[in-house]
Amino acid sequence: MGIRSKVASKTRCPSCSLRHEDCLCAELPVLSTRLCLAIVRHVNERYKPTSTTPLVLRAIGSATVHDWEGRGVPMPLSLPAGDSFLLFPRRDGPAVPASDLAAWPRPPTIVILDGTWRQCRKMAHNVPGLRELPTISLPPGPASRPAMRTQIRPEGLATAEAVARLLTAAGDDGDPLFAVYRLMVERVLKSRGTWDRAVRDAEPVTGA
Repeated sequence: MGIRSKVASKTRCPSCSLRHEDCLCAELPVLSTRLCLAIVRHVNERYKPTSTTPLVLRAIGSATVHDWEGRGVPMPLSLPAGDSFLLFPRRDGPAVPASDLAAWPRPPTIVILDGTWRQCRKMAHNVPGLRELPTISLPPGPASRPAMRTQIRPEGLATAEAVARLLTAAGDDGDPLFAVYRLMVERVLKSRGTWDRAVRDAEPVTGA
């Protein structure tokens, strides 16, 4: 951990990663799901205060996180054959609709990638075992706005929002997780002094 990370750790909540005055821990829901959620996080995301993986881990106690540090670094990731899927779009081959998971015979394992779009694409290709996994598709729809980060692709979602949509599509209740994610966005942008402008920018443009 670098000097900046050590300083940040003193001013931020160790659980939700937000500033202590913006802490979300009291707002976090407790959710249950039969899905086995495994988040593969790029190591560069570990200490970013805008990472939403901590929200998922706190809300869903059975979820796990595995930090990817690059090729050649072992990663203890359990991927049961026939019951494991990757939540990341691919051009080749059809994707399994997330709604199909509701009736899956055994609890499926879903790998969620956490990083920039470029980092996630590399992890999908380089993390052992992921290249062979079938993919899961979420119901279509743009990401919610405003957001803490600028997405380079319209289908790009924050980790917590992607998991919330996945839960809902698979027959669970993802709304509480989505609500606390939106609260995180509001508090982070307000702490930056950019909330009002971000809300205006997110409003649809109407014709004269």
